[in-house]
Amino acid sequence: MDVHHALLGLRAGLLRLGPLYQKQLAARTQPADRRERLVTAYSVAVLLAFVVGAFLTPPDPFTQVLTFPALFVGTFVLSFLLVSRDSVGSGGGPAG
Repeated sequence: MDVHHALLGLRAGLLRLGPLYQKQLAARTQPADRRERLVTAYSVAVLLAFVVGAFLTPPDPFTQVLTFPALFVGTFVLSFLLVSRDSVGSGGGPAG
């Protein structure tokens, strides 16, 4: 499988997710709690670890499964920092 076919498959998958982002959600009345941020970070980390593992490891499922835990730990830390970044200063009042 060459890069062109992989990009076409990725594009087709992303196009199917488009209608999910077009749906308007109700405005939040309160910021996300710790549990919601952890679930979001976990979901992003699993997906990101699989994608990074697919690019960094050979196309051998055994090797990809062996490298997944290390990649997951790294991507979980990164995704948790990105998810919690917006909620740190969202108290609404001035700092200090």
